[in-house]
Amino acid sequence: MTSELQSFLYEQEIVHETSTSHIHQQNGRAERLNRTLLEKVQSMRLEACLPDSWWKFAFATATHIYNYTSIKRLKWKTPQEIFIGEKPKISHLRVFGCGAYMYLPNEVCANKLTPCSELMIFIGYKDNGYRFIRHI
Repeated sequence: MTSELQSFLYEQEIVHETSTSHIHQQNGRAERLNRTLLEKVQSMRLEACLPDSWWKFAFATATHIYNYTSIKRLKWKTPQEIFIGEKPKISHLRVFGCGAYMYLPNEVCANKLTPCSELMIFIGYKDNGYRFIRHI
């Protein structure tokens, strides 16, 4: 740790305690969160019948959903609510791995007889929107 950071922590009267490296048992809360997220990832991916290689999309989605889930130690508030200061809206949540028809703009369509939408798979959230991947 740099001396600037140490002096800042000292000025703010913050006690900085470190744990022994490579001893994960010393941080039970973080390990419980890791296990919770990994269990969500595994169940979401298996329910959607998606390949193992898509685990990162499932992990990002599980983290997003966790941030919108109320937690007892936060007095039944969500992490998102604590962070932004107001109850989050959950109307944007969708089922991971579900099929969705995405609109194709006129520039992509060859002519008026070609389909103006394409079947894709919902794989998560991105920048206040959704993330899709083409159906295999």
